Amino acid sequence: MAGGPTLVQRAVDLNYWSRKRATGLRWSAVNAAALLVLAYDLSCKCPGYTSPLHYVEMFMAAVACANLLQYALQLLPRACTAAPLLSVTPAQRQLLGLSDSDLGDEPIHKVLK
Repeated sequence: MAGGPTLVQRAVDLNYWSRKRATGLRWSAVNAAALLVLAYDLSCKCPGYTSPLHYVEMFMAAVACANLLQYALQLLPRACTAAPLLSVTPAQRQLLGLSDSDLGDEPIHKVLK
């Protein structure tokens, strides 16, 4: 592999990052919903109200906020190394599970007719 990653390795990486983004989007939605519920509940309490459960709820809101930030950062585009385009036939593209929507702005291959 002196010339860089092979087509199969790049396809595996592309599919991995696609699944990771989908999972990150799902968990972002779950954490955002939890944070909204906790923030609404905290905003409806009196300012001077203190109890151990109040502090537990504040801690849970902080954890939900941190998780939301983590998954939001995973949704950012990843840095790609400049690798040469690889030639692939439509049959190979189907076999590797590649689609045009997975490729984004910078395709990793050119399709041979």
